[in-house]
Amino acid sequence: MIKLISVIGCVLFINASIAQNGTQLQLLKHFNFLSSDVMKSREAGSDGERKTNNYIRENWGDGKRTSFYSWEYDLNSDTVSLKSEMVGTFLYNKSKATILIAADLENSADIAVLLGIQNELSQIKLDVNVMIVGVTSKDNGHDGLDYLLTHMPKKARDIRLLIHLSDIGSLTKENPNLTVISTAGIFEELQLIPNQFELIKGETSLLANSDGKMYYEKGIQCLALSSANQSLLLDSQWAHQLQEFIVQWVITK
Repeated sequence: MIKLISVIGCVLFINASIAQNGTQLQLLKHFNFLSSDVMKSREAGSDGERKTNNYIRENWGDGKRTSFYSWEYDLNSDTVSLKSEMVGTFLYNKSKATILIAADLENSADIAVLLGIQNELSQIKLDVNVMIVGVTSKDNGHDGLDYLLTHMPKKARDIRLLIHLSDIGSLTKENPNLTVISTAGIFEELQLIPNQFELIKGETSLLANSDGKMYYEKGIQCLALSSANQSLLLDSQWAHQLQEFIVQWVITK
């Protein structure tokens, strides 16, 4: 019996290791494609933005409660009128409350991790709805988060929490610092989730000048995660750890 239990435990460990390695390879695949020369610039309304959105569509996880959305809007500059787009998935768990998880379309690491989070959460029954979107940022001439706040589908309008992946960079063993800027209580909650990061508490006042400013002003809980390490390479092991860290926290909500 002891030998049988040992064999089963070994098989489960191997399967878990294979699954983890598969996830890491998938994250690396996303990052390599999104940061490749073929994507070029991802400015709002550009061909690169369209290609990025198409790639995101093709790589969403499709669970039983998953719906797909897109938002198109006009951007008007001095002489040019452009049409920009964001795409997202809504994981409906028959809750009144929704968590909005967003990442900037321009950041390859952020979108790679966002796709990993969506794939995992789409297979899990949660106690809260989750909307997951790649958004245009202020640096791109338009704040997609502001647009979403007033253009969410009816079932997702009661946003209780915004999680924004903002320049998470490439976390590494040598530089595992993850900056947490959040409303009251969130930093303490995150410290209870098993992790290998060095969590650094940022100033809450920074939310008043962030992409999530409108959410903060409306009293919605906010969490922005970032890393000072802006490497051009992705450490898939640490990206996967960040993905699991966020997923485990969302499960507790």
